[in-house]
Amino acid sequence: MTGETDEWEWEAFTATAFEAYQSGRRAEAVHLWRRAGELSSTFTADDPRQAASANNLAISSLVAGQYEEAVTGFAEALAMWDGAESWTERMETQSLGRSSQFHLRMAERHKGAFATIRRSRSREALNGARALTRFNEALALFFLDRDAEADELLAQAAAERETCCGPNNPELSRMIDVIAGRCESAGNKAEAAELDLKARSIKREAASGSLERWKDERPVEPSDTRRLLAAVYLTSMVHERDFL
Repeated sequence: MTGETDEWEWEAFTATAFEAYQSGRRAEAVHLWRRAGELSSTFTADDPRQAASANNLAISSLVAGQYEEAVTGFAEALAMWDGAESWTERMETQSLGRSSQFHLRMAERHKGAFATIRRSRSREALNGARALTRFNEALALFFLDRDAEADELLAQAAAERETCCGPNNPELSRMIDVIAGRCESAGNKAEAAELDLKARSIKREAASGSLERWKDERPVEPSDTRRLLAAVYLTSMVHERDFL
């Protein structure tokens, strides 16, 4: 029961920290991220929740002004996201969303094919979360005046996020806002205006935020799908108050 209890507590600490950080309660978020990080050490090395915790702890370093530590932490989290791909290969698959009875019958009839599709979707979700960590690392690099590296990471993060999660997600709009600001600073006003329009369009059409999606989509019982969604949806982005 200890392992299952650790999992529930990791989710509770990380979700509460996510909300606290978004609301500006940094000290509370940092405290809870650290407690979650301690619990994540009981998970397997390639468990995606390890990557989520490493990302969130690196944000703790950034908000404390420890930018070198933050860059190192985000780099470690990126490596963990890469390692988590092996976890998706052996995870027990189930639907990542609500399915009709027709789709459930088809899934039962063609288990092998549906398992392959679901693993592919799981890897896409994993890569979408990795894009958030890439974005975070870029912001930390700006604080160290490593602008060229940061700009490259920003572009990679936005492209990866859009590919994996589609064009209408609020996290992508935040990435584009930062890229537009960089273009504006560089005097590329036309490109900045185009990106600003894209970001505004995404915000009009965007789905709910990560925390709301986590609450809505998580399976009731413990499962690998729940573990994956917890990692993907509870990976925080650096808030704009911490870099503007």
